[in-house]
Amino acid sequence: MVEIIVRNSARCSSCGDEIVSRHRHDFATCSCGNLSVDGGTAYLRRAVREQDTVEETSLVVEADEEPRTHTLEHSGIELYNVHHSVLCAGRPCPLHNRSPHPLRAWAQVWHDGHMMRVDPETGRYVIDPDEPG
Repeated sequence: MVEIIVRNSARCSSCGDEIVSRHRHDFATCSCGNLSVDGGTAYLRRAVREQDTVEETSLVVEADEEPRTHTLEHSGIELYNVHHSVLCAGRPCPLHNRSPHPLRAWAQVWHDGHMMRVDPETGRYVIDPDEPG
């Protein structure tokens, strides 16, 4: 079993702000400056002035260990260090929860920070419809 951080957040009791860190280096701070949250889904880090003024609101789940590699559809390209399937449960994901969209027959590639599909007629890249917006 592994622990998966689904949501990295905490609430400042001084000002009432709930602070969410959305990615690894997203150092978010509440409006009064008492609480900062960092780490996204990679790690939980808190910086606080007064420890008793923090309410933990993160969501961390235990899940089975799974491979961290994934082979892309119709291209044979293998991605390493992909996210755990728990993080995309219940919504479309170009790796774990592919929807039956019309581009599914096109090759999948990772390009310029996005999951893309390659138009077989023109060779042009199109953002995969399951890519989060």
